[in-house]
Amino acid sequence: GNLLAYFLYRHTNPEYYIPFNDYPRYLLFYKNFFGSQYHWCFEHVWSLCVEEHFYLLFPLFLIISGFIVRRFLSVKRMLFLTVTLAITGGIALRSFLLVYYHDSINAYESTLVRLDQLSIGVFAGLLLFYYGNDLRSNQKKVLVAFIAGLLMFFSAIFMNIRYNNEMYIKHVFTVQITISFMLMIIGVYYVDFSRLLVFRIIAYYSYNWYLWHTVFAKFISNNLLNKYIGLTLYLLISFTVAVFFTVLIEERFLNNRALFMDKYFGAANEKEV
Repeated sequence: GNLLAYFLYRHTNPEYYIPFNDYPRYLLFYKNFFGSQYHWCFEHVWSLCVEEHFYLLFPLFLIISGFIVRRFLSVKRMLFLTVTLAITGGIALRSFLLVYYHDSINAYESTLVRLDQLSIGVFAGLLLFYYGNDLRSNQKKVLVAFIAGLLMFFSAIFMNIRYNNEMYIKHVFTVQITISFMLMIIGVYYVDFSRLLVFRIIAYYSYNWYLWHTVFAKFISNNLLNKYIGLTLYLLISFTVAVFFTVLIEERFLNNRALFMDKYFGAANEKEV
């Protein structure tokens, strides 16, 4: 990606691609904590840093919490309590950073200010795991969840545009948006989308589309005056590249991971059974 950005922008916007001396921040996933260099094509990868940190550290947090409270609570209650604490702690930590370190990159991109959002996703997973059968059989509940999430989402957008209140935007908006999506996902989790082929295709390749789309955005917008033609080319080119790298890289790694897990853990699970 960086090589492509280099060829596209080396003469016009050299600050868009990552210079060699700034590679470590991106390769070692600490870009969202340190450094002030800004590379437009790759600024969105701070979210990948957050994900890596969360996936590595949150299980340890659960293990430690479970070790402390396992004598007092069941596994189910321990998980819900721990995730709830992570959500509330994340909200409190972000508010603290936004108040006292609002000029720092850590107030927006760091893992510390995004803990609650990913933890809310974990909370949704717990709800579906423990209460999935009840939700599947009670369409009224999931419909109410979806409608509530939709209303929360549009009310957040309305509040943001209509009032533009700094306190609301910094401390409430992000949490409200995250909860609204959690409710909407629960509301459609058991809906059969197998016939909606277009949506399934977009969803399947969306991750790589997200990673690659910014590389082409400025180049196309700067070189094509007709915005409709530019938008069409932007969508087609970025999506084609996303498909290519999904097949070439992501699918191969996932297949190898599946073989690895089956080889080293599958046999152990079979013996236990």
